[in-house]
Amino acid sequence: MGGEPALLFKPVFPWVIPAFDPPYYANLYRSIDWGAGRSPVACGWYYADDMGHIIKYREYYERGTDIEEHAGSILDLSGKEEYIFTLLDTTHFTPGSGARFSIAELFDQCGLSCVEAQRPRDATKVVLLNRALALRLWPDGSEAPILQVCSNCPNTIWELPRIRWAEYRGQSAIEHNPREKIVQKDNHTFDELGYYLA
Repeated sequence: MGGEPALLFKPVFPWVIPAFDPPYYANLYRSIDWGAGRSPVACGWYYADDMGHIIKYREYYERGTDIEEHAGSILDLSGKEEYIFTLLDTTHFTPGSGARFSIAELFDQCGLSCVEAQRPRDATKVVLLNRALALRLWPDGSEAPILQVCSNCPNTIWELPRIRWAEYRGQSAIEHNPREKIVQKDNHTFDELGYYLA
């Protein structure tokens, strides 16, 4: 279950907006959290609008171990869009034990080239996300957080309000900061969003 919620969500914050396609001139980015084994692969599509909102306008969230299938689905969803870069956790640029290729190399062989993402600690990602969720006044007089997620990203909308701090008991409670790590479950959109914000 975990401890207290890590992200400062409030029902009045209009962080979910209707789905739409970004304008043709937008600088576009993707961010991927690779899920090994039964964990899902999460990919988010982002751009910053003219006012400075960070908009997540599309997501991919699927379980499975076939990297060609994941890459193909991400490329299909991307269509003819062009991206400044696609982020992937830096740990996936080195082959795992006994593996010939890294996850990044396998993605590249499928036509999905990635660059190394910074890997901030959970606590840092929480700070970055809470800043992006903070309500602010915009030049047009509206009030909204910097981060806005389109309604066609149901897994992001479901996951983020459920991010909780990990609970420690006994000796572990003495050895760990209670605001050090989040519960390592249903946190895949949180991770890829953290890579993008970092």
